[in-house]
Amino acid sequence: MQRRLLVRTAATGLGWACALFPLWFLFAGQWDVFTALWGAGASLLAGAGAAVVASRGLMPWGLRARWLGAVPSLLWQAAVDFGVITAVLARSVVRGRRDSVGSFVHRRTQATGTDRRAAALRAWLTLAATYSPNAYVIDIDRATGQALLHDLRPMRASEEPL
Repeated sequence: MQRRLLVRTAATGLGWACALFPLWFLFAGQWDVFTALWGAGASLLAGAGAAVVASRGLMPWGLRARWLGAVPSLLWQAAVDFGVITAVLARSVVRGRRDSVGSFVHRRTQATGTDRRAAALRAWLTLAATYSPNAYVIDIDRATGQALLHDLRPMRASEEPL
């Protein structure tokens, strides 16, 4: 039993390290050996921290694999929304004035409750829906699950996975 826990903890840490290492390069912006070594060290350290947190039971809800199924469409929508934002900005520059744009919308979610799983779902929905530059999550109500968002240009796809 102890060996199984050790293997699971090590796998958690390595999994996080493998996921975080490419992000290091995205944010660092340099592709050299020195940056790779720092990235490896930082991702291993962060992975070890995640493994300790998971082994202590401080994150009992875990990461839901079905949540990650939305990531490819989120990345695509972020690219589409970049075009939307650029078009709004270009129109404002050409006209020489800033028009009033944006609106607040409410969306119903299943993230109701005060337990840890509901909090984790609200955190994931806020992170994922705000990733698009066209939509911004203001708040998700614990009691009703209602999400308040601000859309620059109303597009339902920008608000996913809400």
